[in-house]
Amino acid sequence: MADRRAPGGRGATALLHRVGAEARRHGRDDLVHRLAEQERRLASAEIQVLVAGEYLRGKSAMVNALLGVPVCGVSAEGATVVPTMVRYGSSPSAALVLPADPDAPETPEPPGGGRGRRAGGAPEDQGPPAVRRRQVPLGDVPGYALRGIDEDGSTISAIEVAVPRELLRTGLVLVDTPGVGGGFAAAGAAATMRQLALADALVLVTDAAQELTAPEIEFLVEAVRMCPIAVCAVTKTDLYPHWRRIVELDRAHLRSAGLDLPVVPLSAPLRELAIDTGDPSLAAESGYAVLARMLTGEVRSRRRTLDVRAAATTARAALAQLTDQLAAGRVALVDPESQAERVRELRAAEVRAERLESAGALWHQLLSDEIRGLRRLAASDLVDRLRRLRREASDRIDAADPAQDWTEFEPWLHREINATLTAHHRALLAGVDRATTAVADEFDDAERGVAADLPQPGTLLPPSELDLPEPGRISRVEVGMVAARGFSLGGSVMGTVAVALHLAFPLVTLFTVPVTAALGAVFAVRSVRGVRDSHLRAARAEAQRAVGLYLDQTAQDVARVDEDLLDAVYRRLRDHFAERARDLRAGARANLIAATEAAGVHEEERAAALRAAEADLVGVTGLGAAVDGALRAWDAGQGGAR
Repeated sequence: MADRRAPGGRGATALLHRVGAEARRHGRDDLVHRLAEQERRLASAEIQVLVAGEYLRGKSAMVNALLGVPVCGVSAEGATVVPTMVRYGSSPSAALVLPADPDAPETPEPPGGGRGRRAGGAPEDQGPPAVRRRQVPLGDVPGYALRGIDEDGSTISAIEVAVPRELLRTGLVLVDTPGVGGGFAAAGAAATMRQLALADALVLVTDAAQELTAPEIEFLVEAVRMCPIAVCAVTKTDLYPHWRRIVELDRAHLRSAGLDLPVVPLSAPLRELAIDTGDPSLAAESGYAVLARMLTGEVRSRRRTLDVRAAATTARAALAQLTDQLAAGRVALVDPESQAERVRELRAAEVRAERLESAGALWHQLLSDEIRGLRRLAASDLVDRLRRLRREASDRIDAADPAQDWTEFEPWLHREINATLTAHHRALLAGVDRATTAVADEFDDAERGVAADLPQPGTLLPPSELDLPEPGRISRVEVGMVAARGFSLGGSVMGTVAVALHLAFPLVTLFTVPVTAALGAVFAVRSVRGVRDSHLRAARAEAQRAVGLYLDQTAQDVARVDEDLLDAVYRRLRDHFAERARDLRAGARANLIAATEAAGVHEEERAAALRAAEADLVGVTGLGAAVDGALRAWDAGQGGAR
């Protein structure tokens, strides 16, 4: 868990406490709960940094050197085959994430996944795909990362590590991923692209042996589209005297590709020597201080800005409800003659709020319709894209000799599948964004109908002068991120593990890709080479069959991943708007109670009660100004970062 003392967290946490105390004083336990939940999110928010690159470029050694502890597998002969997630822990620990035992009894899972369907296309609450964790000694982690197999033969989905390192204390999580050989033409590139939709930042690792290759540049161009905050790390500068020339060439290549990315030269041996000797000059020469500043500076501050602004929005939304409640009581004190009419209006508002909670509410029906439409969109989009790819692959096979040309055909197929799946994923996320906006707009319209009219100029909470999202709008952003970070967003058919990094769910679920998909290209190679001496027509037929099977498996696996994603989106949207509906009902009820109680105040006590109500309103308004002031100070400290 991130340190509660993280930059930006102290002031926001204090304000949430103050607003929570005010809500408790006025009997709004619902708001107290909401503010406490936001405080927990602020305290536990993680900053996910994906470490990616081609095989044997020094990714794992870089992570080890950055942390000063060997947690990732390093070998001159082998490469990391399992993602390793490293976060802060007060004491060292490690766990293998493994597929659940199929013979184990079923147990309830937290929300986050499911295959069942309710009427209208809504998913049943069946929880995420099951996994089990096995604790292992920290010293054994590098070996498991290189092997990818547990002692009982189970495939390791991922490794989770916690170490007491100051760099990680405020929520930084480093994810060391398997290598992607061949850039965007690699079998694992599509999985990495999906992971990048989950990440806050990317560290692309290359080395000083040679300048950035065309596949690496192509991969970076696509990667930055998914994750705009990126750093290019050039490792092994201690091995190559010409490393400065390589770094300059890398910068030139990035500029030519339209990428404005920092390039950081690194030497892991120098870093380790600096740690052992305490020599600050060696530490500076290693380059790791620069990388650490980037990760703890811009990357963390951008994420913290989002978290702090979300906290400020939650605080202001709670203050707005308190203002409505206090204003309802004030109106009853100022104008008791209109009390009967006012009570009728407040009761009508409560009834409208209750209707918003029902399954028949228009927003709920629209949500089911939108998810149903997204399922059709996802299915048709995937079929169309793979049909075009299948046709193009067939034409290429018919125009060549597969037995001779397979070494060129295979990377082409990987590149095209990666491009196809990445484009499909973007199209689906765009559809999720449109659906989220449609449901939010419908809910906003209904919410405006619930709000009671309390025209008391000068007493209501004034709007923020800052560019704060409205409560519904910030939630749209969050839901969109959940769509990208849904628990199952990783079932790539290209042979690597996707890492589901959450916003809304309290666990990280990782799972493996179906073996048939991961072995598709290997099967094709073996079967085609087995007919090298056969007739050309037979070779082409075998190649067509192998590619067809591979694309069929691709379609099946991606369709399953799409279903998982849309299940998670449905649940998150449903739960979010249901919670807002409950808040509206609680607010409407509190307004009615406040007005009724104020109307019962005796005439001789009315003046004192009015002064108290005015003082309460001034206090709430002052808290709103304090929220704005704290956020303004945070923004100034971040240089206005958003």
